[in-house]
Amino acid sequence: MHARIKLLSNKLGLIWIALSLSAALYASDFSAETKPWEIDAGIERNRLPGLEEKRRDAKLRLVDFESYKSGRSYAVTALWAQSDKGEKWNFESGVNISEFKASHEKNVSKGFAITEVEVDRVGASLQFAGAWVKSKVQQPTVFHYGMDDLLFSNRYGEMADRGYRLIDFEAYEAQGSMLYAAIWTRNEEGLPVRFYRGLDFMKFQSISQSLEKSGFRIFDVEGYETEDGMRFAGQWVKLTESQDAFFAFNMLAAEFYEKNSEYEEQGFRMVDFEAYSMKADLRYAGAWVKDDVIREEPEKDRDAFLDAFRDKEG
Repeated sequence: MHARIKLLSNKLGLIWIALSLSAALYASDFSAETKPWEIDAGIERNRLPGLEEKRRDAKLRLVDFESYKSGRSYAVTALWAQSDKGEKWNFESGVNISEFKASHEKNVSKGFAITEVEVDRVGASLQFAGAWVKSKVQQPTVFHYGMDDLLFSNRYGEMADRGYRLIDFEAYEAQGSMLYAAIWTRNEEGLPVRFYRGLDFMKFQSISQSLEKSGFRIFDVEGYETEDGMRFAGQWVKLTESQDAFFAFNMLAAEFYEKNSEYEEQGFRMVDFEAYSMKADLRYAGAWVKDDVIREEPEKDRDAFLDAFRDKEG
């Protein structure tokens, strides 16, 4: 197995409040399955409705959404992937918490599962965005929010014992406290997973490199400000024998587009994306995965082969 990870830095503040639920999910957004996909990066907010309509017509659904402040303006980035046959999805953005809760309850009552959440501060107010998915093939999910450090640790252990794996993690500040929200789904495939949080840059880099060597790929990274400085959280999943992966971080626009084009030409699909502002510069992070990788078998040593042949003949 092989994965290359380039880790630099991230500065991203996340704020999130939602409901606790148990629902259904199909075709997890971090799946490495090869399929058509598109990304709209750094677009103006008022262009999002038109882009959503365009992507729906192309049979794509939203799988990752980022909203952020770049300089004095606000921008969004949306990552889309081919929607599976019979799959339905809903998306809403730019609403307050009351409106978001109402939309969330309505979607869940109709059998939709939340697959993506994003909250950002516009002026003095918080704006919420969310994507919900419904499919005939469903897996149970559990979503919790408002967890402090101890509660999250206990919840993570509980969910692991129940056979669930984390698929989304958010850290946010509320009334002076750091709280966490997370979504779990059943680990039906029995995939080995790893999750670490509260890491400084050097520790995060060290763990990433160690997991890379052990054949894991990263599919979700969060960076968040704390009283002790910038901290990181990451979720990794074991690469299968047919997968390869790349992760690039702290890229300016030119570097991001260059890497995206390079990996796309090699048959990789973007499965995770982040955009954030650092020192007035817009920075990008992306994770690319390729499935159905054919690996060449190492050539057998001729002498060893002949020795083995002679042993059989003798």
